[in-house]
Amino acid sequence: MKISRNLQLFINETITPFNLLQSTLHDHDFQKWQQFLNQQKCELQLNLSEILLGGTEAKIKHQYLKSFQQLLLIMSNQVNHYLHREYKTWATHAQAPQIKTCYIRTLNLFESMLRNAANQFSEYYCIFRR
Repeated sequence: MKISRNLQLFINETITPFNLLQSTLHDHDFQKWQQFLNQQKCELQLNLSEILLGGTEAKIKHQYLKSFQQLLLIMSNQVNHYLHREYKTWATHAQAPQIKTCYIRTLNLFESMLRNAANQFSEYYCIFRR
């Protein structure tokens, strides 16, 4: 699956509340955060379209999209954990409002990607199917 290792490392290491607390952050760091996420979104959507619009058999497409969805949900849950469960860790940081904004933007980006996948590839979308 072509889910960026860089995105996973970014979520699981770079933006952890502990790591942010250890950092002196500036406005350009938050701009880079957003730029990185936008770049990753574009790459993921291109990879998804390549696989799901290509000649691959339907079963593989379904498995790919399911893996894509699961990984986005895992990363979204992790960021949600940072935002809410670990609030006390990062709330004392001088840049706490910007950290909160970036966590929320990250969650919104993942939600947008899931919604786009559901709309564009409904025949393979599986999270909410019964």
